[in-house]
Amino acid sequence: MLAVRKRIQQLKQQANRVENLSAASDRGFTMIELMAVVIMVGILAAIAGPSWISFMNQQKLNTAKDRVFWAMQEAQSNAKRDKERWQVSLKNSNNDVLLYTVHSAVFLDGNGNPTECPDDDFDWQVANQNIKIDSANTNLPSNGSNCWRAQFDYEGLPIDADSTIGENGNYANTENNDNGKITLTLNNGNESKKSCVIVETLIGALRSDRNQGCE
Repeated sequence: MLAVRKRIQQLKQQANRVENLSAASDRGFTMIELMAVVIMVGILAAIAGPSWISFMNQQKLNTAKDRVFWAMQEAQSNAKRDKERWQVSLKNSNNDVLLYTVHSAVFLDGNGNPTECPDDDFDWQVANQNIKIDSANTNLPSNGSNCWRAQFDYEGLPIDADSTIGENGNYANTENNDNGKITLTLNNGNESKKSCVIVETLIGALRSDRNQGCE
């Protein structure tokens, strides 16, 4: 009989523990605990938010830069393959979005400058909805308004605005023999971040840079 009573007592104690745990679970967080969690989340968001935004902006620039870089490579490759001039045309849309297209070169004036971009029905590609051309830091040949181009001859060498041959026997791609450069930036008003594709004048080598290297 004593053993039965002990067993009953043990069962009651176990039942009480389960009841206490269930009651604690039902109560959930106290107001103080909830406030502490909210404050901690706010602090973490304040710390991580700007870094995350900066990271995402850089990713957008990198994506657009890579697409322009690949377009330049495609134009060079096509020029050498077809033994004729090919070019990359670039412009900002009416919404300040970078557009680009690769096509066989068509001269629209005596110097080979594009007097206008291909029309809107042409095969324009969007580099990134959040990126535009930074015209102040771009020195590729331009039609003077909103169209820039990088043009390559049958050897894949860049051609300058006047189609003249430099002292080294290669075509230069800007009027003053500087390296040709297309610079990209954000179109949301934050122009502190930049990314660019640079065409070397000597052999038409392509490279990229960012921020101060694009100014």
